[in-house]
Amino acid sequence: MTDAAAVQSVSVIGLGLMGSALARAFLAAGHNVTVWNRSAEKCQPLVQAGASAAASVEAAVEGSDVIAVCVLDYDSSDALLHTPEVEAALKGKILVQFTTGTPRQARDTESWAQLKGIHYLDAAIMAYPKSIGAPDCTILVSGPELIFAEHRALLGSLGGNVIFVGDPICMACTLETSLLSFYYAAALGFLQGAALCEAEGVEVNDFHSIAMELLPGIGDTIKVSTEMIQKGSYDGAEAAVTTHAAAIAHILQLTREAGVTPDLAECLSGLFEKTVSAGLGGRELPAVFESFRKRSIERTPIE
Repeated sequence: MTDAAAVQSVSVIGLGLMGSALARAFLAAGHNVTVWNRSAEKCQPLVQAGASAAASVEAAVEGSDVIAVCVLDYDSSDALLHTPEVEAALKGKILVQFTTGTPRQARDTESWAQLKGIHYLDAAIMAYPKSIGAPDCTILVSGPELIFAEHRALLGSLGGNVIFVGDPICMACTLETSLLSFYYAAALGFLQGAALCEAEGVEVNDFHSIAMELLPGIGDTIKVSTEMIQKGSYDGAEAAVTTHAAAIAHILQLTREAGVTPDLAECLSGLFEKTVSAGLGGRELPAVFESFRKRSIERTPIE
């Protein structure tokens, strides 16, 4: 339970699976929780657990110092918050946006919040609802560091790994999307490999065992890639992009021969071909970064 002096009032707007999990974690930590949902029946289990139900968004905002929003998207959030009555109620309060969005949407919301006198934090949840409140639950938060520091204990109710990632409001959602990109790419790579093993009569469990042993090598690749990107140089003596491209061509050939869907291998092949065509075939694997990066970024050409 939270110490009496540390108890805060928090309203949770949006009671889907994630919003309900947030409300339950706040309640479990001993905070005063008000809830609102478009479908009022979703409030009842939380009311039975100790929350108060608000009859409207305006009432939910008026009932607490901290307002946590977790709805389908930013359009839904804007429709709820961008009314004269709610904006007036939000003035001087803390808005924590848990709704998934883009960096542009986070910046737009920050501009709106500043105009209306609202303190704004953007949060990205790197967990499933069942993990909310658990020690290993990671939540990334960006925005004014002083506001985060003042409410660190409250936000800490949601997980043991709540991380302030920086003042630029877009940092949390940018990092979230980038980490998910890494996660899905790695997961799909494993699934393609599992399909290849199945097609050739190799036990998927054997593939899993070998893959887990090789995971530390991926960490080394990430470390070297980060260093090379920061330097703006992909020189090295390990293996050229053309060597990796040949490996990808082999993977593509095997997927086709095995009758496995080649979509992922074709995508990878295209990226390596693009990198070679850019004149970077003799550089190290991290040079493929140049095939991903935003074209409008001003930088010194790779020599």
